[in-house]
Amino acid sequence: MRLSQLYRMSDDFLGRVLDHSETNPSPTAFQAMMGVSRSIRLVKEHLNNAFLSKQKDQFFKCIDALEEECDEAIYLLDLLRQDNKSLYVDLISEGEELLSHYVIAYNMLIEKSIKTKYKDSQ
Repeated sequence: MRLSQLYRMSDDFLGRVLDHSETNPSPTAFQAMMGVSRSIRLVKEHLNNAFLSKQKDQFFKCIDALEEECDEAIYLLDLLRQDNKSLYVDLISEGEELLSHYVIAYNMLIEKSIKTKYKDSQ
């Protein structure tokens, strides 16, 4: 999957989160949706920053932040699942799939960067 496709997938997901948030969810579900939305935007930003990083320390700082936001998004999707799984099953599945694509992307980026970009700076 290309990075542009992943980013487009993120934007589509964020649109669906917004649509669901307008259907009068419970306070817990609304909070989880807004948190997931924030986390996905930050995951996208951190991945982009990792791609653009020029220094090893900056790269790994972006990767650490990316992992933390993925963990946060997973936690928030679990909150949404606990609130009312039947109402949000499609949104939860899509969010988990999106996060899995981000994990694959950052694992590939780490592997590639360690092999090439930062190999000589050690």
